[in-house]
Amino acid sequence: MKKLLGNAPLAVIVGLLLVVVIYPLVWLLQSSFKTTVEFATQPTWALPKGFAWQNYVQAWNSGMATYFLNSILAVFPSLLLILAISVSAAFALEVMTWRLRNPVLLLFLAGIMVPLQLVLLPLFTIYFQASLIDTRWALIITYTAFGLPLSVFLMAGFFKSVPREVMEAEVLDATSFYKAFYRVALPIVANGLVTIALVQFFFI
Repeated sequence: MKKLLGNAPLAVIVGLLLVVVIYPLVWLLQSSFKTTVEFATQPTWALPKGFAWQNYVQAWNSGMATYFLNSILAVFPSLLLILAISVSAAFALEVMTWRLRNPVLLLFLAGIMVPLQLVLLPLFTIYFQASLIDTRWALIITYTAFGLPLSVFLMAGFFKSVPREVMEAEVLDATSFYKAFYRVALPIVANGLVTIALVQFFFI
């Protein structure tokens, strides 16, 4: 009983948070099945009298299908480019040793501090001159460019956890450095790839 009473405040707080988060979603779902008259005249907590499926049909035919297609064709190519470039760049910046490694890493980190509003006009000018206005390529390039700094920074942190001895042993076993990247380093940082994929997916 003491244990239950001790956990009661936490349970109440969690319950309130669940209500705050879930209730708007439930209200949104049930309101989507209401007719226009029901939505305008009935209380917000009233259940719909029937299932007005025509709301979904009307939304889909009024442009939702195009929006959905544009989202798919803009999100997934951008996501694949961000993952491919960030994991390769982070591996080169964190594991490999070369002369300009630190300046290039600082250059990527500087991209995190560039606000989007600062580059809107230059981006528009470049895309206009390149005839990329009103194309999905403009979105893909922009999303990839703005997603790379944070992704490279996070992936570099994940590559720090890769034991250098394992990489050296793989290379000494007559394996090229690039095969060691695919066989050893990439599986170890798989959790980092999933993290970046989720973060960038919701951002895009």
